[in-house]
Amino acid sequence: MSAWQEWAPYVSSEAKRQRAERFLKEAGAHEPLSPVRLTGQQIATSFWGRAWCHNLEAYSDFANRLPRGRTYVRAGAVVDLRITADGIAARVQGSQLYTVRIRIRPLDAARWQELVRCCTSPETRGLGSIVELLQGRLEREVIAALTQPRRGLFPAPHEIEMSCSCPDWAVVCKHVAATLYGVGARLDSSPELLFALRQVAMEDLILRSATSLCVPAVDPGEVVWLSASAGTGKTQVLSARVLRLLLQPHVSPGQVLCLTFTKAGATEMAARINEVLARWVRASEVDLARDLKAIGADYGQDSVARARTLFA
Repeated sequence: MSAWQEWAPYVSSEAKRQRAERFLKEAGAHEPLSPVRLTGQQIATSFWGRAWCHNLEAYSDFANRLPRGRTYVRAGAVVDLRITADGIAARVQGSQLYTVRIRIRPLDAARWQELVRCCTSPETRGLGSIVELLQGRLEREVIAALTQPRRGLFPAPHEIEMSCSCPDWAVVCKHVAATLYGVGARLDSSPELLFALRQVAMEDLILRSATSLCVPAVDPGEVVWLSASAGTGKTQVLSARVLRLLLQPHVSPGQVLCLTFTKAGATEMAARINEVLARWVRASEVDLARDLKAIGADYGQDSVARARTLFA
């Protein structure tokens, strides 16, 4: 059978909407579904959602197929959308119910480190908290770095692998395009999913920013009083101060005493410090030196060698 004989009859947007609602009603009674529902004609309204959509539209590879995808997602055709670190899975209602699979390539480690450096450089105000980051309350320089085509956090076409169960031979069929726009809509409410897709820790941005802005507080040679509200990165700063202490040749772990108001706070600090120390054992010399420099520590060969011995 030739390709043109396989096409199903045209289905209007209203018919797709009705079919989608019927599927949600029938299938939703037997399995949990996560449909993409828009409150208006705008697909995305937050910084992260709009930036995702703008990134897609910036590439000519996608230009011819995206308009149909917008129509589909506005018609409520994306009846189930799941986003995890492993990729994106969706079911899209067209003339039939089609299955879409999308995999986003993990962000290259060197590219992520450069992005973190750009977002937390002295020229920027830095990132105050996870809340500010997720809400998109960012400096223009940070936004420019995160959204830079092919070098920012958002994926380029060659970093996206796509498949659909429909007969369309195009790589970006209308069902894939609808799914990609559905991701933009989902980032409005769950922007942390973008970091999961690229397999990077958004906390890296906060830790680097907090320590670069609070170098005096991290310096073990200074006596400081640190006051900050919840979610502003003070635990990262205090953890960095402990790391700086441990890096001192004349200091042994048994000499470091940390007092916290809660057991949960102590557990969190211990977990963060141990995670860093474990990473230092197997990190390359370049990455380890970069970590030491980020917390204001000496990053010469002696310090790098000592850092590898601290995990126990």
